[in-house]
Formats: sequence, structure tokens, C-alpha cells
Amino acid sequence: CSSDLQKIKARPNFQPSRSEIGPDIVSRFKTQQQELIDHMNCTKDVDLNNTIITSPVLSIVTYSLLYGYKIIVAHGQRHVAQAKRVTEREGFPGS
Repeated sequence: CSSDLQKIKARPNFQPSRSEIGPDIVSRFKTQQQELIDHMNCTKDVDLNNTIITSPVLSIVTYSLLYGYKIIVAHGQRHVAQAKRVTEREGFPGS
């Protein structure tokens, strides 16, 4: 469950920019998710457990491609949960 995920402060180079969120944010997110699915589908014949990748956060950390996919999926779930919390706030959508 996404509620079981621990919050971890992002390193500075992974923190989001402080910009206005455009009205197309949901559409962009959906497009990015579909692109991610397409990329994952390209690896359907790859041994995900034995394909080792390097963490983009810390280059001395490596893990399986399967674990990397799990990280990416959990990260997306966090974004969805965050968006849900924002839309449930009193006064949403505010100006």
C-alpha cells in the first residue's frame, strides 16, 4: 500500500523545480507513464533479476533491473497519492 511508504528527502538534484503546475499536468503524467510502460515492455525478454543497473542517485549503488522497476513504480504511486491529497484539500482548486 502506498500509505506504508516511508518519506525520504530527495537529494538536491532530484528535488522538483519550484514552478507553476500547468493545467496539462495530468495529461503529461499519463503520457510519461505510458512511455515508461512502453520501455518496460521492451525488456520483456530480459532477465530482470540478473540485469544489474547503477543507481542514478548514488553511483556506488547497484541493483537488479527488476528492483529498479519496483522503485520507479513506487515513486509513481507516491506522486499519485500526493496529487490525491492536494485535490482533497479545502479550497482546491485555488487561485
